[in-house]
Amino acid sequence: MKTDGSSIRADMLSKPFIQIPLLLSLGLLAYLNSFTASFHFDDYLNIVLNDNLRNFGAFWPPAGSRWFGTLSFAINYHMHGLHVAGYHAVNIVIHCANSIILYYFVNLTFQTSFFEERMLKSSGAAQSFIAFFSAAV
Repeated sequence: MKTDGSSIRADMLSKPFIQIPLLLSLGLLAYLNSFTASFHFDDYLNIVLNDNLRNFGAFWPPAGSRWFGTLSFAINYHMHGLHVAGYHAVNIVIHCANSIILYYFVNLTFQTSFFEERMLKSSGAAQSFIAFFSAAV
């Protein structure tokens, strides 16, 4: 059986050890300019002017629709004060982690019986690329 170079490259590029660092790099590149940005819009109300962030006792018992997000702001405040770069670094980590979770979720979805029984068979590389581009978006 003869294989050409393009199929070998496609097979190599479909591997998680290549795609996950690419996803992380894309996430970092997409938000890299945010490290020099300032607080905007609702950041003043939710971070700068929010006295609850200065006291962890305000977060117990859990309440409100944005409890966890506000708690993450409080942790950021205690670690970084009002330096925007720390808040943006945490935000980038959260976005990149969600991208990786989505990547694995889409790959896992292709392994369900629905796709195995009803969908046209496609190569593992094609499924991996679908998962990659879904997570990259």
